[in-house]
Amino acid sequence: MKKIIIAITLLFAASSFAQIGEAEKKSESVTIGEVNLLEYGIIGDLNGRASLNKSDTENEEGKAYYTIAFQNQEYKTITDIKVNGFFADQEDLNYLFDEMVKVLKTGQEVEIMLGKRKITLSRLMGGKKGTLVYWADGGSHFYLSDQQLYVLFGKGNDWKKDEWNNEAWKRYKN
Repeated sequence: MKKIIIAITLLFAASSFAQIGEAEKKSESVTIGEVNLLEYGIIGDLNGRASLNKSDTENEEGKAYYTIAFQNQEYKTITDIKVNGFFADQEDLNYLFDEMVKVLKTGQEVEIMLGKRKITLSRLMGGKKGTLVYWADGGSHFYLSDQQLYVLFGKGNDWKKDEWNNEAWKRYKN
C-alpha cells in the first residue's frame, strides 16, 4: 500500500510539472468574398450570407482548399449554414466562376462536381435579369445576382453594369 501511495504521489508531482507540447500549425483561412443574401422576390429582405474562403491547406497536387459557405435559403426563419469544400487551383476557380456567369447569361442549367458534391447551377428569371441559383445537397440553395457573384469571387471591381444589359447577353450567346 505504501508503494502505491508513493507511486501516485510521484505521478501527481510529475504531471503537475509537465509541459504541454507545441500544437501543430492550425490552418489559416482568408475570405475571398462575402455577400448578404436577399430573399428571392422580396426586395430588401435579408436571409443570411454567402462567402468564399481559401485555406492554406493544400493537397498532393498543390491545390488549395476552398469553401463556399451559405445560409440555406430554403428556410426564412431557421439558421441552416451549409459548407461545400473543395480543392482547386486558380484555373479551377476561374472555371467555376465562368460557368456561373454562363448560367446567368444563357439560362442553361449546369451540373458540376465540386469536391465530392454535385452542385446544380440554374437561373431564375425575375424582372430584366436572372438570378443564379446554387443548388447543393438536394434542397439547400442560395440566390446570387450578377453583381453579388463578382463580389463573392473577389472580382467586385471587375463587374460592369453596362455589360449586363440585354444587348450584351445576346452577344454572349453568339
